[in-house]
Amino acid sequence: MNKMHESNHKKWNAAAPRWKARRDSKGPWHRGHLVPERVEKALEYWRENALTEQGVAHIAQHLGSLEGKNAVVLGSGDNFAAFALASMGATVTSVDISERQLEIAAERAKDLGLEITFHQGDISDLPTLPDGGYHFACSVGVVAIWISDLWQYYAEASRLLTPGGLFVVSEVHPVRQMWSNCEYFIGEDAMVGKEGGNTPEADFFYFDRGPHQYLYNPETGAATEFVDPEDEENRDAENVQYIFQWTVSDYLMAMIDAGFEILHVWEEPTKNHDRWRQNCFHALPNGFRMVCKKKQ
Repeated sequence: MNKMHESNHKKWNAAAPRWKARRDSKGPWHRGHLVPERVEKALEYWRENALTEQGVAHIAQHLGSLEGKNAVVLGSGDNFAAFALASMGATVTSVDISERQLEIAAERAKDLGLEITFHQGDISDLPTLPDGGYHFACSVGVVAIWISDLWQYYAEASRLLTPGGLFVVSEVHPVRQMWSNCEYFIGEDAMVGKEGGNTPEADFFYFDRGPHQYLYNPETGAATEFVDPEDEENRDAENVQYIFQWTVSDYLMAMIDAGFEILHVWEEPTKNHDRWRQNCFHALPNGFRMVCKKKQ
């Protein structure tokens, strides 16, 4: 694991309790005793939101049922995609850089009655996972921005898949990534105003792939400020997270170079337009998604 990934590893271990609290209080999670009706409702929500309705439809179109198939979730985070896939009959391996995130997910999987294999590791280098061991892979949420080499990451996903295997990717749209007074949460927290007024201000140029550095609170893992490249005092500090600005063309070309056929690409508009309008982000795209198949 390189230095930048190790720093991001520490950041996500610090952030895990905060994310758990957010999900417990606002997300599609249980409050108190889990009952079967609530479990199924939560799983349905995750299928539609973590995998998306379009993603589920594409899985059915190209793979048919996931029953009995091996699936791997790369950069599993809160693991809602892993829960959804397991509920669809797949044998699921969940991979994340943060062991604390995986510990929380393992507790939740037990509550849901789901059997999932949890594996801590850097998703761009997974030597203990088998070549061609999976029929399906997905990477949903915000994953690639934490990876220093997109080409290596997609090549590793290709290695893990059997020929004809499906890879579904969902990322925050790179056009949205570079703004300083924007945070990437959904629902009521979709926009968090920061210093700088009510109009977008860019932290970096769209084509500047980085790495870009942000200080984070070591107690909570929350990002606190952008680190200017000329700021020698804070640059490469102990509590720095590294992100990378991959462009749309980077995503497409890295996938092609890894030996995938791109079956579907779509972009999604901003949700919660009225709230986002406060900081003029309502005109920007929100998500970027791909469905790809490993060539035979």
